Amino acid sequence: MKALVTGANGFIGRFLVEELLRRGWAVRCFILEGERSDGHESEAVEVVTGDICRKETLAAAVQGVDYIFHLAGVKTVWDEATYFRINVQGTKNLLHALLESGHRIRRFIFASSQAAAGPSPDGHPITEDDVCRPLTAYGRSKRAAEEYLLAHSHRVPITILRPVLVYGPRNLETELLLALIRRGWMFDIGRHHQSFNLIYISDVVRAFMLAAEHRRAAGEIYFITGRDRYTWRQIAEQSFRVQRRKGHILTIPWAGVRLAAEVVKSYRKLRGQPFDVIDDKVNELRQAHWVCSGEKARRHLGFEPRVSLARGIEETMEWYQRERHGERDMVAEVGGRWGKFL
Repeated sequence: MKALVTGANGFIGRFLVEELLRRGWAVRCFILEGERSDGHESEAVEVVTGDICRKETLAAAVQGVDYIFHLAGVKTVWDEATYFRINVQGTKNLLHALLESGHRIRRFIFASSQAAAGPSPDGHPITEDDVCRPLTAYGRSKRAAEEYLLAHSHRVPITILRPVLVYGPRNLETELLLALIRRGWMFDIGRHHQSFNLIYISDVVRAFMLAAEHRRAAGEIYFITGRDRYTWRQIAEQSFRVQRRKGHILTIPWAGVRLAAEVVKSYRKLRGQPFDVIDDKVNELRQAHWVCSGEKARRHLGFEPRVSLARGIEETMEWYQRERHGERDMVAEVGGRWGKFL
């Protein structure tokens, strides 16, 4: 089997490529022009560079593959137009490059997000049959891409996966959080104690493989989630137990969150930079329940999460201490990186 993986340099993409290789597949990694291809050194890996926003760079990428895993996209940018240009138009470009090539594939697996559906209004886990109410520009872009793909599912066998919050080793987005936990600190926001689902990276990758292999998955959408729901306080307490140390949980009042958001908006406005998604992020944090049901994936795909929260946190913290901690001040280093982003 041969697979095209877009976004192969991303958090999920790298683990997926490793799993495909472990199973004996040939893999074509599509990475953004200018990005390094470190970690994809294997005779079974072909690296192709391009840009999903430029359809002409996709024609060669889709040729000769049996499966397409479309993970390329953006999650953290400042303006809605960029989300739609990359997450929606980029997805359209990939699909049309495939259709125009005349090449037939076994499955097109699209990495969407729980954000495409939105939060639970009442704390009951939402299902794939519930009306989608995305709150953020990111969620709206993912939902728009889903709708476009489903409209063409009579021409290409498409499966859409909506992972919840994914955690595990090598996730650069959580480095600052891990650095704080390592020092015995964690935060919570407000008093409502937002509940949410989590899933470990190896479970997500296994779900992608099951979705590719099952005929029943064609034309379907699946939430990919762990069994339980958690609060940030529970995550903090479990993290401190794994480290066998006492920790401190800092509760940030909502007034502080709103003030910080207004400061960032004013700062970016003065610099002539876009800031229209900041209110989206605050609104996302205000929701009491980001919970969904994994029952459909269990029934259709036989998917069951295997990694417990305790084990997942332990493996993640071990990776952080081994690969990232060393003698460096990671709080300062990662904080500086986010400062540049602002």
